[in-house]
Amino acid sequence: MTASPDPIVALDSNRVSKLTGIPKSTLADWEKQGVFRASYVDPHPRTPFRRIYSFRDVVSLRTLAMIRREPQVSFKEIRKASEYLSRNYNSPWSELKFGLLGDKLVFWDPERKRWTHASGQDVLELHVDGIPEEIKRAIPGALRRDASDIGVITTNRYVHHNRPIIAGTRIPTSSIWAFHAAGYSSDRILKEYPHLKLEDIEAARAFEHEQRQAA
Repeated sequence: MTASPDPIVALDSNRVSKLTGIPKSTLADWEKQGVFRASYVDPHPRTPFRRIYSFRDVVSLRTLAMIRREPQVSFKEIRKASEYLSRNYNSPWSELKFGLLGDKLVFWDPERKRWTHASGQDVLELHVDGIPEEIKRAIPGALRRDASDIGVITTNRYVHHNRPIIAGTRIPTSSIWAFHAAGYSSDRILKEYPHLKLEDIEAARAFEHEQRQAA
């Protein structure tokens, strides 16, 4: 069976912390110490929403969070796991195996069909193959918006340089207009942005229309 493609998401550290169980302070500390860095980090340190995480980031972090719960695993071993994920993420997750050999992490070598650095010794496997699907199921809840945000256009000086966006999201109204101008119906636009509502599309389209009328 062909694996479904990774969903395209952009998540801030608040949502990532909830999805992975890793405190925001730990996420920031891991970034400083070179353990894990979000796909995008704004160079200005005092900017809110400065870390933007992809689906791939969240899956990797959820895996590291699981390994981190093992009391015998040191910070050094967490770093090793992060490096392993960075090298092998695009491999089938059925081939990505982590194991414990005492207080050491070992990794499965799919070509040699054996654990690295664990010749003939008993390894306690840490099962991670279901994590991508687990995160896919959890993302809609993480993206859920307040009912008061539906159909509302707002601005945030820290998001897209204060461009108008759909409330509760990072989606500029201009992006919705671009699809509309290309001939997309509201239903087709919703397929591009499945976590939006029809009211969001109509509000964005009306807002952009008014801006163009006033120009």
